[in-house]
Amino acid sequence: MAQKQNPNGRYDRRTIFTTLDGQEIHFVPFSWDEHLLSEEGLKAEYRERGELVDCPQYKVTFAGGASQMFDHDAASVLQAPPETPPEDVERVIAEQKATWEKYLDASKRLAAENQAEMVNLVYTESLSHIALPADTAWEERQRKKHVKIPTDPEEKRLHYINTVLLRYRSDQIDLMATVVAVSMGIVKEDDLAMAVASFRDQAWGNSIQQLYGRGSAGKVEDRKNGDLDQQSTVLISEDS
Repeated sequence: MAQKQNPNGRYDRRTIFTTLDGQEIHFVPFSWDEHLLSEEGLKAEYRERGELVDCPQYKVTFAGGASQMFDHDAASVLQAPPETPPEDVERVIAEQKATWEKYLDASKRLAAENQAEMVNLVYTESLSHIALPADTAWEERQRKKHVKIPTDPEEKRLHYINTVLLRYRSDQIDLMATVVAVSMGIVKEDDLAMAVASFRDQAWGNSIQQLYGRGSAGKVEDRKNGDLDQQSTVLISEDS
């Protein structure tokens, strides 16, 4: 599957991402419904392990005897229910705080794992058609910079994507945001731009670097020195 030009424009422009150095990379949207089911499955696994991933609740009893459950928040856990005996208030608040901390910890780990799964989904599915180029000039350039290039074929492919095609952190994050937004069904230009800006504020960069980062991607110094790979527009064909 070699890289090739796209003179006939057969790709939907909404599935083409343009990098800072002008390369155009075709991506394949993933199934958002399948992703949501994956998130639910992961959350169920946390529950099965006894992890507190559902927000703790408290009960409010109204005049007339009717009651309703409400989700706790950082403020409510510091207050004991009205019917709590005075001698138990301190203990109840301590228990609520402890439960709340367990919930926050489990939710944070679950969110991080979900985000890592999505990053992996984009790199291994949405960009699965991207193959290593026949031209190995990029390898020679990196070796001169003492960059250790993976020998495993898939790791090498991901390394190439992250250090050549998406060599800047902003490209990595914006591509991720664009693929996610399009996969969600956001296709209007203005809506897509707003969605990408919103996703950009999330911690995508950390997840990307933890999974595929090689340390050299995204260095501002490279851009200042004009150290850009002078490659023509790159589009990847699934059937090439």
